[in-house]
Amino acid sequence: GETIFFGTDLNGTYPERRTWDGEEGWGDLEMQCQPVRTSCPASPGVPPPAPYSSALVVKPKMGSAVFWYNHEVDDRGRMSRFLWSSLHGGCPTRSEEKWAANVWLGR
Repeated sequence: GETIFFGTDLNGTYPERRTWDGEEGWGDLEMQCQPVRTSCPASPGVPPPAPYSSALVVKPKMGSAVFWYNHEVDDRGRMSRFLWSSLHGGCPTRSEEKWAANVWLGR
């Protein structure tokens, strides 16, 4: 069960995404990635289908965790602009169980 960051573009296949701001563009991409069975890699090591073929895919490793920020932080440590590159999803497991936890950091 990989974690895929749909908002990333590792090889520059989708340069127009760098100019998207807010819901315009990203909202459509987010709606397309909702059925994870059609947006996740078909098998281990295979890239996900377009339009996510250049997305960051993190393979699970027992005992490891993935951590990222969803927002930029201003000089005073307050949450500011949402980072659309953090748009992500959990792919289905192929053989074993998967554990997930969310940690929301606030003020």
